[in-house]
Amino acid sequence: MMQGCFGDGFSYSHVTGQVVHDGQPMPNIQVTFYPDPDIKSPGMTARGTTNDEGIFELKTTKSNKKGAALGTYLVTLGYGAPRESVAESEQPQKAPQKLPSGVKLPEGVVLPEKPATVRRPSQDSKLSSKSQSPFETPFRGVAVDSKRQHYQFDLKTETWKQVDP
Repeated sequence: MMQGCFGDGFSYSHVTGQVVHDGQPMPNIQVTFYPDPDIKSPGMTARGTTNDEGIFELKTTKSNKKGAALGTYLVTLGYGAPRESVAESEQPQKAPQKLPSGVKLPEGVVLPEKPATVRRPSQDSKLSSKSQSPFETPFRGVAVDSKRQHYQFDLKTETWKQVDP
């Protein structure tokens, strides 16, 4: 178990998981954990990419620390280059995108003017457009606490569960 505070005010926990589709591992999937803006969850964005067995390990995007800060997250899954973090965008913002009804961002957080393009390797992609969007993802309420965390994300059913590591 890795838990600690790295001088940035956050406590961290080791987070791993697996991405599957109908029980089969999904390699080369970018997994991104965003602090949940609906509940103003503390933390920072963390990412990992699945290996051939569909397994990923998270690192924070800003400081490249292993794990994720303790908090509640929404999770996106996508192919290709990772989406830019909504909370960490440093680009000037002119015309923010319209958020779905009921979704509110924390004060000071703005949307990128144009979202990153997500590349798909083929026409038969198993990723839905919802799973790639931080505003539409079905993978919400994913809690990182002080215990070692291991999650399984199923692309076919668009569900997730915490499992024993």
